[in-house]
Amino acid sequence: MHEPRNKIRAFIAIELPYKIRQCLGQFQAEMKKSKIRAAWVKPETMHLTLKFLGDVKASDIGKIKSVMKKATAPVHAGFNLNISNPGIFGPFSRPKVLWIGVKDRTGSLEALASDLDSGFSEALNRKKESRKFMPHITLARVKKGSSGMQPVIKYLKTNDLKLQFHVDSIHLFESRLYHSGAVHKNIFSACF
Repeated sequence: MHEPRNKIRAFIAIELPYKIRQCLGQFQAEMKKSKIRAAWVKPETMHLTLKFLGDVKASDIGKIKSVMKKATAPVHAGFNLNISNPGIFGPFSRPKVLWIGVKDRTGSLEALASDLDSGFSEALNRKKESRKFMPHITLARVKKGSSGMQPVIKYLKTNDLKLQFHVDSIHLFESRLYHSGAVHKNIFSACF
């Protein structure tokens, strides 16, 4: 018999529609041809993180749900997001993360992320995020010492995906890390 866990690794995110994940998977496939050493995010697990919570007490799940409901209350009909330019975190000579940007012309996404950050700061007694929210979808984490990055950087600079999708909910995910990769389980959804 399994003992109940008193902590979970959690984050709040927007799920991507199947068609968007499929297009991003094709985009990844082109970059994979370069044979760089990277941990590629499986398209079925791609998402847009709004707030990474890390380890949280199972007893705080109710507070997390309340913050999510409060943050989504002002957004009545949802909003549209556009997939934008790809990019990297880290220097061009040794990037750490390959990602694709997300743009919101209405400001709803940034307001939602800010409301969540403030709500969790208060409800869970956590420090507010000091970095500016930069919406992106992680495509790969580049392994240290990986070579052959020039074709990938060139591909990232010369390709811009023109995709749009509608957001009508946010989700609380539990993330379990395994040798084969992360597995995310949806625990709760808050709809607009």
